[in-house]
Amino acid sequence: MFDVYRENLIKNAERKLHGPSNTIQYKDIKAKQLVIKWQALLSSTSNKSSLIDFLVKEWKLEKNIARLNEKMLLVTSGIVCHKLSSQGCSYVSELESNQEEADTRLLLHTAHVSRSGFQTAIVVADDTDVLMILIAFQKEIRIPVYFKCGTKASVKYIEIQKIVNALGEHVSEAILGMHSFTGCDS
Repeated sequence: MFDVYRENLIKNAERKLHGPSNTIQYKDIKAKQLVIKWQALLSSTSNKSSLIDFLVKEWKLEKNIARLNEKMLLVTSGIVCHKLSSQGCSYVSELESNQEEADTRLLLHTAHVSRSGFQTAIVVADDTDVLMILIAFQKEIRIPVYFKCGTKASVKYIEIQKIVNALGEHVSEAILGMHSFTGCDS
């Protein structure tokens, strides 16, 4: 899942603070293209969009889809979500979204997992914002949700319902608002 990068976004002011705007622009990224300065490439929202477009095109190629074996990959590109599996590629209309932030869009995907018959959802992130969103909306998801975080050497799975039970329903519902005032990165 990727953030959406458009011209007029709420976070553009914040993004400008993170890097210079006079970076090299990559309009059409290709396989085996050499990138020497990744930080410079990723400081441009148009470069990020080009990179996302490239990744989605590559993942949709038959040779890469075949590598999935029995796995399924849902990948977002702009407002669209593609389902990739060894059977091919299809469009997932119920996961279409114009949300800018992957942090919030992942909740839509977690709810979809819940409605699709899966028994558990694991959200992989190292972002406190994501954890707060999951706590605030756990009651909307009908299956256990785990927050996977940490490093390769020290992976942790945090059961969201246990946090909700410890905090109580009212605190869990209010935690997102409190987080926006005290620790949210945007």
